[in-house]
Amino acid sequence: MLELEIGVKESAEFLSNLPASAQWMAALHGRIQSHRRIKGYVEWEYLNRNITEFQGLSVSDEADNYSSIRFSDFAESWNKWIDSLKYSEPEVTHKTASYLQDAYKPSRRKAVQSTTI
Repeated sequence: MLELEIGVKESAEFLSNLPASAQWMAALHGRIQSHRRIKGYVEWEYLNRNITEFQGLSVSDEADNYSSIRFSDFAESWNKWIDSLKYSEPEVTHKTASYLQDAYKPSRRKAVQSTTI
């Protein structure tokens, strides 16, 4: 699918410059990058629409002390969503809990600032 995104020659060149582990993950998931920070409208929209579903403590009591968001559960749900997309949204990538947390913190900070100023 990478060939459809940027062309056959360019994709071969791009992939050859990635570390072996990144090449393997890209091939496994059929995406330019298998994991990366949140980027683009579709990813931000999904984050903002679904973050509240993961608020509060879980059975394992895993929640970020900063926000009470279960980022590990959210990452698992996110990655299932990506797998369900197949190749329809190639720019959307799998996420780790830390990528989701990194994206959430600045948006939360902006929300708090706008309500207190």
